[in-house]
Amino acid sequence: MSFDLSHYNTLGLSAVANAGHIITDEKSLRKILLRSDYSSQATWILGGGSNVILGPKIDGQVLLIKTRGVSFVPGNKGNDLVLLTISAGENWHQLVRYTVAQGLYGLENLALIPGSVGAAPVQNIGAYGVEISDLLHSVRAMHIQSGEIERFDNERCGFAYRDSVFKRVGSPWIILDVTLGLSTTPHFEVSYPDVAEELKKRGTTQVSGAKLLQSVISVRRRKMPDVRDIGNAGSFFKNPLLDNSKMQDTLTQIPDMPVYPHGQKFKVSAARLIDVCGMKGTKVGGFEVWQRQPLVLVNRGEGTFEQLMELSEKIQNAVMDRFGIALEREPGLLGSR
Repeated sequence: MSFDLSHYNTLGLSAVANAGHIITDEKSLRKILLRSDYSSQATWILGGGSNVILGPKIDGQVLLIKTRGVSFVPGNKGNDLVLLTISAGENWHQLVRYTVAQGLYGLENLALIPGSVGAAPVQNIGAYGVEISDLLHSVRAMHIQSGEIERFDNERCGFAYRDSVFKRVGSPWIILDVTLGLSTTPHFEVSYPDVAEELKKRGTTQVSGAKLLQSVISVRRRKMPDVRDIGNAGSFFKNPLLDNSKMQDTLTQIPDMPVYPHGQKFKVSAARLIDVCGMKGTKVGGFEVWQRQPLVLVNRGEGTFEQLMELSEKIQNAVMDRFGIALEREPGLLGSR
């Protein structure tokens, strides 16, 4: 019996899996994983469906994680560092709002990122100078084959730019919950120009968690289409990380290119590269490069998997031909082409 996933992905792609299960608790998850009739099939994990590309036909079973729950770790509430454990199925943006309302600081820059809490470490989500890896204390995960549960501390998660051990091919882990280390003392990252300009526009002389939250929401709403109105997966390409020589070469071609140090390399704007290539508004079938933010590919209606792949490859080829820079897709692929 097939399972229709068309309404479980924000890109609005038609997709069918061999089987699908909505998971609301750990006991039922383990039971499904250990059932003999599914043990020989591939198992795919789907959270909010906001940062994933679904292939038309997905062989195996898909588990939709819908667990709920938020709790303070005993003995930490009231200290400067507060540990908060969140079930994987909770909505990420609602979590950010909750923490701000509770006077817990750290997540403000990650507001309005669509998706579930369990998906956040997989992708090591980030925005405006903050990544979840900066705040993550630990992750609890279940092994797909054995049903055993293990805890991953921050180091074991193997975080990198938009990457973790959970995202890599063949990962056997399903994230159950995430524990974040947040602060009761404000520490705000407001160096990114868009956020700083929004705070200034609001006449903000003293930054608060609520003001920063609203500023980030305003910036994202200006640039990003709402997944409830227009199908999209958020940023479709990662910002390239370049060595110093390549970064300098890029600056000679685009003097106003935004550049941010990132370890031993420099992160440059994929959106700016795409824009300079004249790709805004480019269409392939039902898919189009979003005019306000060329990192976003939107489904204008009835767009197909093949059209999305063709458009993304067209963009990648244009950037490679002009700048010699390889753009990497940010959303993961569930199923196969």
